[in-house]
Amino acid sequence: MKKHWFGWVIGILFTIGILLRINFFIHSNVFEDDECRLILTLLDKGFLGLFGPLGDAQSAPPVFTVWSKCLMNIFGLKEHVMKFTPFAAAIASIFMFYKLSLKLFSRKITVIAACIPFLFARNLVEFSVVFKQYSTDILTALLCMYFLPEIDLDKLSKKQLVLLAFGLILLPLVSLPGTFFAGAFLILNLIKNKNYKPIICAIPLILFFIGYYFITLLPSRASLDFYFPNYWEDGFIGLSLKSLIGVLSFHLKYLFYPNSFTLFAFILFIWGICAYWKDSSERGKYILTTLALILLASVLRQYPLLGRVALYTAPIFILTISKPLDNKGKKFWAALICFVISFCGYNFHYFKQISNPDNSITFSPKKLMYILKDKYRQDEVVLINNASASSFLLYSSLLEFRPDESYLMDIEHPVNENHTLEYLNRLKNKQKFWLYMVKDYRKDPVFPYVLNWIDKQKVIYKYQDKNSYLFLIQK
Repeated sequence: MKKHWFGWVIGILFTIGILLRINFFIHSNVFEDDECRLILTLLDKGFLGLFGPLGDAQSAPPVFTVWSKCLMNIFGLKEHVMKFTPFAAAIASIFMFYKLSLKLFSRKITVIAACIPFLFARNLVEFSVVFKQYSTDILTALLCMYFLPEIDLDKLSKKQLVLLAFGLILLPLVSLPGTFFAGAFLILNLIKNKNYKPIICAIPLILFFIGYYFITLLPSRASLDFYFPNYWEDGFIGLSLKSLIGVLSFHLKYLFYPNSFTLFAFILFIWGICAYWKDSSERGKYILTTLALILLASVLRQYPLLGRVALYTAPIFILTISKPLDNKGKKFWAALICFVISFCGYNFHYFKQISNPDNSITFSPKKLMYILKDKYRQDEVVLINNASASSFLLYSSLLEFRPDESYLMDIEHPVNENHTLEYLNRLKNKQKFWLYMVKDYRKDPVFPYVLNWIDKQKVIYKYQDKNSYLFLIQK
């Protein structure tokens, strides 16, 4: 038993982490608004169109969207069908993270410690069942960190170089952040080999990416800025140390919620960077170079280090924060104390919460649509708030519900009480209105004003499930 303690600990941790994700997958039987936007795009576009800008504030790599559309065509448009790819990627990521940890760390205790935040971080668990590319981004990042540092361009034949160049071109189509990992690989090989081989691999990637940027990425960004101006502003690093620390601290809080002691995690992060720099291992240099490109992209305002779009950085941050635990003696104990304080939020209360997916799924578009379809009568008008529009379009289509009149609430942005009341008070008197409100925008909420207005109206029917509302009122 003493000899095999490491295997037992890893086995228990893996079992809990995998069961958490399976539990979320089983209970994740509804699409959130952002997922609905992407699915509507898949329905509207042909396979070739998925390689261009998607529109509707959506952006996803073509390989992911094409694969998802194939699954949809074969197995039907069902929640578990569409969510299976991110779920499978999340499970595979657990094993890849473990294998990568064994390559990076010399001590078993460090491997165990690193696995804890990767297995139990709330956003890593929740996004494992979200129909978006974030889980596949993480898996791509892990595969790149595992395999690319082991490739020596000097030992490759011309045929192998061509195949590698083709593979690097595919990376942005599989996962856009894969560009950072491909770039780090080429930079390090250019420094190390100082010959033509890195250039042979780099030129096709650069030419392809320039075309891809102007044809697809730039229009996609314009679409996002149109619908959500300055949405990712907080993820761009300014030209000051204060801005750098602020963005990194905010990102650490996001990655490791509910752990709030980011000071200790930040200390470990800087300590880990110094440790990778000092040991000069190929994989350590690769991680540092990739991290530098990620930060540079944020400084140049090309790719934010914020929220779910930067979830692919979770393995980099965890592996860097865990690195100081590879020390021995007093340095190890100092690092362990910082690590325990950093992740003390993963306690009994946290696991009790996260083991119940209903605490995370706070919207109910499908149930509301079933009720609306059943109770709707001719001459009634359906009103939908902006944040619920995609949910209404998708689920009304899936349930074949076509009301005579349905409208998006014409409320100006930024939303305020005066704008909201002005619109609602203009609604036709003696008319019956259904209000379908699945979710609200956090930064620009409309629910509080609408709910206050409804309290003063004649409410014929009211239904609430989680944070979603369905009303029938007569003005």
